[in-house]
Amino acid sequence: IFFYKNPGGISLLATLSLLIFFIFLLFLSRKGKIKTASFLLILAFSVPTFYSLIIWGADLPAGLILSVLLIILSGILLGQRSVFISTIIIATFLIIISAYQSNGFLKTENYWRSAPIQIADALSHGLLIIIIAAASWLFCQEIKKSLKRARHSEAMLKKERDDLEITVNRRTKELLSAEAEKITQLYRLAEFGRLSSGIFHDLINPL
Repeated sequence: IFFYKNPGGISLLATLSLLIFFIFLLFLSRKGKIKTASFLLILAFSVPTFYSLIIWGADLPAGLILSVLLIILSGILLGQRSVFISTIIIATFLIIISAYQSNGFLKTENYWRSAPIQIADALSHGLLIIIIAAASWLFCQEIKKSLKRARHSEAMLKKERDDLEITVNRRTKELLSAEAEKITQLYRLAEFGRLSSGIFHDLINPL
């Protein structure tokens, strides 16, 4: 945009609109509406994916890489079931589009097949692969952190359980000791009462 007179691609206004959209998604996620933000993010990636597959053909490399990104993002953000749903939707879409394009019902722009390979295409494909790798790495990191927290919680629960058992055993011993002491006192009082009654009997008899 800044260095070329006719840069092609989307305009500066559209780029700023996309930036505002992603800031809005960040705002939604910060407000706790994770599912809504995730759904909108996947929808935002779905539009260029399906558009590129329709316009430039079902075998467009960038469209296929975006399809893989959609499936991975669905699994990470929306859960395990969404992986199967998104895979079925994308596979069905590819089959239908391929059938329409091969039979000539849907015209595609095929200039990219005969055009020489450009560095921009390789860079965009590499960027998409890096995004997929980054998403997978972040997902693995979150799983690792969750497992670490779970193990830490399990260790803390085990420690609390052991401490509780020690406390219960100590308290039980204290109660048994206190009970034994009370029984001993009662025994002494009974002996004292028996002794007292004998002494009073011996004193009262002569009188």
